[in-house]
Amino acid sequence: MISFQNFSFRYEESKDFTLRGIDMTVQTGEFILLTGRSGCGKTTLIRIINRITAPDRPSARPGRRASCP
Repeated sequence: MISFQNFSFRYEESKDFTLRGIDMTVQTGEFILLTGRSGCGKTTLIRIINRITAPDRPSARPGRRASCP
């Protein structure tokens, strides 16, 4: 299962958040499709889920972490 509760993230070099207030749960075996305009954070979210980008960087809002066992 992958779960996000009010998760926000920004890259260290950015003053603006790439992801804001993400709430979602993906159950084991469930398939999802991410869609959206260019630059809205789809790739960033996938990189966080796959642990290519660390959600626990200082630029992630404290207390709002992704749970990706």
